[in-house]
Amino acid sequence: MAALRRRELWDKYFRSDTGTLDGDRMLTDMAALLAELEGLRARDAEYCELADLLTEAAKDLESEIDTRYGYPDVHPSQRNKYNRDSETVTRLQKAADRARGEGR
Repeated sequence: MAALRRRELWDKYFRSDTGTLDGDRMLTDMAALLAELEGLRARDAEYCELADLLTEAAKDLESEIDTRYGYPDVHPSQRNKYNRDSETVTRLQKAADRARGEGR
């Protein structure tokens, strides 16, 4: 199940023209989720559940990135792409952590 979700997330956000994840699109989508979370603050349990799902998505993408680039032995020619994609996921994880912290 997690592997399928990782592939779906990768397929949704991977840009073949740049060979990296579409960080702008991903963060825009996640911002929409975070806005939805804001609306759920009154319903604390649902808010935290969505924040947890966002965290799981970030972890799944991180695993998929590591697998695709062969971490920890990332080829030097792929290092910049790996670093960009990893940074995008780190930003997503931080946003999810903030959302979770505010909901609990």
